[in-house]
Amino acid sequence: MGVITKSKCYLCDAADETRQHVFFECCYSIACLQIVQEWLQITWRQPIIDWIKHWRYKALIQKMVTMAVISGLMYGIWYSCNVCR
Repeated sequence: MGVITKSKCYLCDAADETRQHVFFECCYSIACLQIVQEWLQITWRQPIIDWIKHWRYKALIQKMVTMAVISGLMYGIWYSCNVCR
């Protein structure tokens, strides 16, 4: 196991690898989020975290399914980023 010295995103190689970039700004992550949005038939314009916090008026099962899918998506993005190393 060695020290990782590359600071660029392993998914797009276009920006520094930060949490904000990897999960919300990287072209790979954006494409994944768009696919999930279409599949869940939802839209959000503000950052996804704000959208989740303010999503109060949906049925509990909708919230649970959406949160499970988004959690899986975030794990998938993280996993993809780490597999590329």
